[in-house]
Amino acid sequence: MLYTIGYRPHYEKLLSKGKVNKLGRRPDYPGGSVWRTFKEALAHCDKDHGVYGVDADWEKDTAPSLNDWNDLLYDRPIVKVSP
Repeated sequence: MLYTIGYRPHYEKLLSKGKVNKLGRRPDYPGGSVWRTFKEALAHCDKDHGVYGVDADWEKDTAPSLNDWNDLLYDRPIVKVSP
């Protein structure tokens, strides 16, 4: 399990309707931001954002970004992990 952050109202609305994927790399998009731990992702949240799980593998499904997270290479399911 990896972790991402998302705008809480948007993510909660999408998750209430069923399965949601975090977007992976596209020609015009580097891929969603992911962190190894909940704590690392939480450090990037403000009051309007929450931490969500991403059912992905750090070694196989991500690549280093120019920032302090990795970019998701492939679309992977988002999992609710925070209240």
